[in-house]
Formats: sequence, structure tokens, C-alpha cells
Amino acid sequence: MREILAFHIQHPVTDVTLFAEPDGKGSCPLVSVRLGRYKNLDGTPVSFVEDTFLKKNAEMIHMFLDGALHDLRSIEISLNGYTRFQKLVAAAARSVPWGKTVSYRQLARMSGNPDAVRAAANVMRNNRYALVVPCHRIIYNDGSIGGFSGQTGGRMIQLKRKLLENEGVYLKNTVRVRVTKPVS
Repeated sequence: MREILAFHIQHPVTDVTLFAEPDGKGSCPLVSVRLGRYKNLDGTPVSFVEDTFLKKNAEMIHMFLDGALHDLRSIEISLNGYTRFQKLVAAAARSVPWGKTVSYRQLARMSGNPDAVRAAANVMRNNRYALVVPCHRIIYNDGSIGGFSGQTGGRMIQLKRKLLENEGVYLKNTVRVRVTKPVS
């Protein structure tokens, strides 16, 4: 049975739970970063520990939420189980700098797959590494906020807006309006 280590971060912006798995080679990459307080990882039991690696990552994420650290790319994540395409999209998303946004279309282009807009959006929808793979910086092509953590409304969209505003990004059009032809 795999050993999963966990660590909670309490922050005024949002609580965060880090999950990591020792690789047996002296490293302990993150296997998930979840917004909120979690007691397990998708039903898998975890051990809450004061691991040095997790504490260092937790400090970095805390500083990020404070606005004192703008880049989390030094945090090691495990992309085991990701396809080549998913890895390319995650890497492209990680390259979007603090205070900037890109559309799902731009993200697909950045990943080398300009026609895979929906597939790139799906990778972000299922992002296991909130904040570290900054899916909050990916918005709709029309400049509206888009989804966040698989949701298109409510608390998670408010959190996405707050994260963007903490980075100095204020979206003019925050709600996507879909115009349809009347049925005749």
C-alpha cells in the first residue's frame, strides 16, 4: 500500500491541503494540492506529518497566497499517470506568469496542440495541483473568468476571482453570456 503524506495550510484566502508520496530516492513530490481541508486523498488514507519537504512547500504556498512569492515552479510534482498531452498542458499552464492570464485557446497553442482547446480545458478542469499548476490564470477566450476546479459558479469562481485579484488581474467581463437564436 502506498504511503501518502499530508499537510494542511490555513490561510485567509483559502485553506490548502498538500499530499505527497515519498519516492524512495530521497524525494517526496506532491501528488495533489487541494483547496480546502481534506482528511484523505480520494478515499486513500493519509498520514499528517511535519515533514520538512511538505513544510517547505507549505511555506512557499502560504507566501504565494500572501502575494510575497510569485512563482511556484520549483515545487516538485508527480505527473505519474498523465499522458504526454496532459504533461504538455500542465507545463504550459505552469509557464503563465503571476499577474497574467491566457485563454484556453492560448493554452492549447502553448502546449503545441492548437486544435485541442477543449482537451486542454479538460486538463485544467481536472488539475490535481491547484495553485502550483495555476489553472486560475486560464480564462475564456472572450475574457470572462471561465471555470475553476470543475465548477462554473459559486464559491470556487469567487475564489478564482480572488486569486486573480491578488495577482492584480481584474476581469471586466466576469460572466460568460451565451447568446442563442430564438427558436422559431
